Amino acid sequence: MTLYNKYRPSLDGSTGPTMNAAANGDQIANALGGVLIVRTGGTGTTITINTPGTLPNGDAYPDKAIVLGTSAERWIPLGPEYIDGSGYADLSWSSLPTVTWACVSLN
Repeated sequence: MTLYNKYRPSLDGSTGPTMNAAANGDQIANALGGVLIVRTGGTGTTITINTPGTLPNGDAYPDKAIVLGTSAERWIPLGPEYIDGSGYADLSWSSLPTVTWACVSLN
């Protein structure tokens, strides 16, 4: 498990986020309001974002699975449905080679 913080852009635009190599068990601290940017190279992947909590009938909320093909990019808003009680978003990947990601704050 690796814990990452979301990136806050500089006011002058002089820096950019560091793209992280995907590893199962990745977590984003203070993820609420962030945008998850995922890029694939020579392999595609399915990213799964854990959706904590339960439905009114007691069943678990379904996790969010997003399929990316090769050489693809997705921007995924991280709303409150993906955030656990500690403020983390939990990520897992079906394939790791050539997959990178970052989480950017919009506020």
